[in-house]
Amino acid sequence: MEDRIIVEWLKKESDKGISALMNHYGGLLVYMAKNIGIVDKEDLEECIGDVLFHVWRKIRRYDEKKSSFKTWLVLLAKGCITDYVRKKRKLLATVPIESILNIEGPKRKEDYLDVLELLQKLPPEYGEVFYRRFVLGESVEHIASVMRLSAVNVYKRIQRGREKLKEFMEREES
Repeated sequence: MEDRIIVEWLKKESDKGISALMNHYGGLLVYMAKNIGIVDKEDLEECIGDVLFHVWRKIRRYDEKKSSFKTWLVLLAKGCITDYVRKKRKLLATVPIESILNIEGPKRKEDYLDVLELLQKLPPEYGEVFYRRFVLGESVEHIASVMRLSAVNVYKRIQRGREKLKEFMEREES
């Protein structure tokens, strides 16, 4: 299929455009993502989804006089994939909640209540994620499914919640 037709469909916001793009360039996008450092299947799917979303949003900026569609796509995809890998590494480098709270898990009822009290100070979007993850022990994937979020978004909320908890604890110690 010609790139011109794919671009035309994408500019018309037709679902055919995304399908044709994946049929024609999906292998290239997967190869690029794996080559840049994405190995997990779920991360790969989410990253490719991000790339497709950016293509969908930025297709009107494509100028066939400046470059071929494939070149434009590769450059856009490389930026998206690199950003995804960078964000993922940052999320994985976060400190576990146990080290922030300085506990190995609530041992006594009072400790448990102290943890719940701290969680109640968090904004609701962080508190619910924390409660589900660290009190109920739910997986990130389950939380994402129940709350209708992406797994990356759940990790981001955990990271931001940790930062808030750390601030609360530093204020209490002062």
